[in-house]
Amino acid sequence: MNMTALEKEKKTEMAAFNLQQEIKKQRRKLEELLELDQKENKIIQELNQAKKALAKAERELIIYQQREVDLTKAAELMYSTVPH
Repeated sequence: MNMTALEKEKKTEMAAFNLQQEIKKQRRKLEELLELDQKENKIIQELNQAKKALAKAERELIIYQQREVDLTKAAELMYSTVPH
């Protein structure tokens, strides 16, 4: 082989090595992003569960408040109709 062919081969090998390093770097970055995505999905699920629990608590509070109003009205009615 002449010197030019060796230089070309060495450049080709160096380019291949650089590409392999870049591929490894991008794979690590992809793995980090996938891990971050999984963490974010878990957080979103937890937030959705908390949102459902809050909505349920709000419904229960409304029901409780309505019962309190009904009991208050009943007490007022009872005291207004029954002599003291």
